Amino acid sequence: MSWADRYIGLPFAEGGRGPAAFDCWGLVAAVLRVECSIEVEPFADIKTYDSPAVAARVAAEIARTDWLLVDRAGAQAFDVAIMLVTRRLMGRDTARTLSHIGIVVAPNRLLHIERETRSVCVRFSSPSVAWRLHSFYRHRSFGA
Repeated sequence: MSWADRYIGLPFAEGGRGPAAFDCWGLVAAVLRVECSIEVEPFADIKTYDSPAVAARVAAEIARTDWLLVDRAGAQAFDVAIMLVTRRLMGRDTARTLSHIGIVVAPNRLLHIERETRSVCVRFSSPSVAWRLHSFYRHRSFGA
């Protein structure tokens, strides 16, 4: 049994910080806290539908020295994946923001949750995430 099995199938909840339901950051933060004893910013005041605000907070968090950029090919368990989200603007216009996050379970496998789904574990090549994967970061406590 993988550690990730405990998190698969959990429902989405806006602002969810567990243990029964999560949003994407809540799920990542819970995994890091429970599985790795790493505490990260809870971001409890931000809503997932506010993509620009989420993107700004994600950028600020990864700019801190707590996170090291890692190559996708070298991503390992407990690295976080920053992903693109397409949001609708006025009319037919759309914008992409870096405002979704997941956590690597094993090489080429990602655990994440979105409003439309329960938490799932998918391959990096899955159509639901392949085009969205942008960058991977490792918490400094794991080293480079």
